[in-house]
Formats: sequence, C-alpha cells, structure tokens
Amino acid sequence: MKRKIRTPYFEIGTKNYIYGDKVLEYALAADAAAEKYDIDVLFINEVELGVCSEIPLRDENGKLLAQNLPAAIDFMFGKGVKEAVIVHFPEGAGARMADGEYMYVPSCDIDKKDIVGTNGAGDAFAAGTIYGLHAGWDLEKAIRLGSASSHFNLLCASASGGAVSLEKMQEFLVDCKYCPLP
Repeated sequence: MKRKIRTPYFEIGTKNYIYGDKVLEYALAADAAAEKYDIDVLFINEVELGVCSEIPLRDENGKLLAQNLPAAIDFMFGKGVKEAVIVHFPEGAGARMADGEYMYVPSCDIDKKDIVGTNGAGDAFAAGTIYGLHAGWDLEKAIRLGSASSHFNLLCASASGGAVSLEKMQEFLVDCKYCPLP
C-alpha cells in the first residue's frame, strides 16, 4: 500500500550568509521545531543538518561526507519527524522514509559557468519534490523532479525567474545527466 504524505510540509532555510553566527541558533530552532510540531516531511540542507545533529557532513576541504548522511537523517527522526527527512546539497539529496528506506539521489549536473544565481534553489528543490509526493510519486521520482526544478532555478538570478512548467522539467529529465555519486 502506497503511503500517503499529508501536508503541510516543513522546510528549514537558514541562510548563514545572511544571518552569520545566528545560523546555529536557527538550526537549533529547527531541531526544537521537529520535536514540538507534527512534522511529516522535513526539508533541510546539509549545513543545517550537520549543525542540528552535530554529525559532520563536509570535510575540511568541503567534500561531502555522504557516509554520515544516514546517521544525521536518523537523528531528525529521533527528534520527531514522522514520514521523511530530505536533505539537499549541491551534489544531490539524501532521504529516508519512516520505513527505513534510505536513498541518495544525485542532482542534475550543471556547469558552474551556467549558474546565474543560487537564491531560491533549495526552495525550488523542495517545491518540485513536494509536488511529486503530493501527486503520489515514489520518493526517488519526486526528488528527481525537485532536482530539475532547482536546476532551472540556478539558471536565473531571481528566486522565481527559473520557474518552468512541469512538462518542461519532465522533458529535461529524459536526457538529464546526473552528478557523479560522492
């Protein structure tokens, strides 16, 4: 039986380049919110998840420590998230459903010279993934749509300028090249 995920969704989007040292305060607030509120699906980036869980997700050179993602995701389930934890990062996304199914889904590859702006890319990822989950898609397919949504977002300077139709994202995914697994 396919699991139904109910709305609302909860997304943490602290911006350390805006909030500076307050990012820790906001990440800890996200941790507290997961305990306090009835959260089915949590979207969080690797920096925020690393702060909340105190599990390193990047090494000193900035390389993703993908092997640490499952433990960090499990930490958020321990704080009360009920259905799914989805962590997004430039290389892709790591996610686990409550039934224990962990997956790593690489992001759509994009040449760094083609990136016009990053404002809203995480939100675009969450929006595409939420659309897929709401439509009843499996988690991997939903995350791939989220990756396509963020890909188009990166091609524009504004947070909403890269919004394209579902059909355009689905066409893009047919021939999408994915980032190599870390």
